[in-house]
Amino acid sequence: MDINIRVLVDRIVKDNKIETILEELGMHHIKSHDKYYSCGMPDGDNTSSTLVFKNNLNVQAYTRNIADKFGNSDIISLVMFVKNIYFLNAIKWISDNCGYDYYNIDCERPNVLKFMDKLKDMKGSRKTDENEVKLKPIPHSMLNTYLQIPSYKFYLDGIDFETQMLFEVSYDLQTHRIVVPIYDELGNLVGMKGRINYESEDDCKYIYLHSVPKSLVLFGLDKTYENIIEKGIVYVAESEKAVMQAWSNGVKNVVSIGGKQLSRAQVKKLTYLGVEICLAYDDHANYETRDGESVLVEDFYKKEKDKFLDSIEVSHIFDENNLILKNKQSPFDNMNEWDNILKMKRYIL
Repeated sequence: MDINIRVLVDRIVKDNKIETILEELGMHHIKSHDKYYSCGMPDGDNTSSTLVFKNNLNVQAYTRNIADKFGNSDIISLVMFVKNIYFLNAIKWISDNCGYDYYNIDCERPNVLKFMDKLKDMKGSRKTDENEVKLKPIPHSMLNTYLQIPSYKFYLDGIDFETQMLFEVSYDLQTHRIVVPIYDELGNLVGMKGRINYESEDDCKYIYLHSVPKSLVLFGLDKTYENIIEKGIVYVAESEKAVMQAWSNGVKNVVSIGGKQLSRAQVKKLTYLGVEICLAYDDHANYETRDGESVLVEDFYKKEKDKFLDSIEVSHIFDENNLILKNKQSPFDNMNEWDNILKMKRYIL
């Protein structure tokens, strides 16, 4: 257990919140002992099937396997199991029920987003995103400053109007940009991205109308989570537009990283989905690393795979013979060829 988790554990113990959490979970016959609480599962008859230890919040569940994908059996995995929710949603649930602020990094209460550091053995964790700020929700009313209409340009790119309305695509009359709201996995608005509505070699194609640390976000996860779990696989695209293109064509288990390489936080969030991870980046003859080094496709994807634990199943899509995808084209630009594109999926060893 690392220091960041210890901060929250100490706070929960200090504030006597263990019993509160168990009560809100619906555990029954909660009884305090010297070193632990005993209780029964909400849908079980055994009144002492579950023990929660007071000093570290580890959980011993005799009648259920509550351990998460990494073998952790603690108060977080118990919440995940009972509520049947994603890791970060479990942290948010704990925060809400303990009166802690999920996002506030300045509060004396622990910044529970640091729970992502729970994967302390994650490969590549030695590198930190030093210049990033934390996610911070912004008022949804800020979208009212933009014209609430879908984009015909996006429509021509394969995103139907219904999907655009679902993702709240808007238009900025001041900058003449298509506005894509950015939500975190909890469904909170955290930023807005603008794409020019015309072709220009001078203007940046994309800018942030309200900045967001993109490396902390998996765009679309708030909407695609249930489909990802149902399908047992998540397709990881580069652009937000790709998620909407896929959704328009019935492929609703896609997220985007808003860039060309996975960050540490994105690796952790993908890992905790507990499904196969398929990297479906834009098609390139070769790739450029963060250090500006040009590497072959095979080497690039191997570097991406090495960011995950060895036990995580990672695949990728690449049109090696340029049969369907042109250079720099996304697999989601050709959804009419999706079945054939899937035949190009390969596992990364």
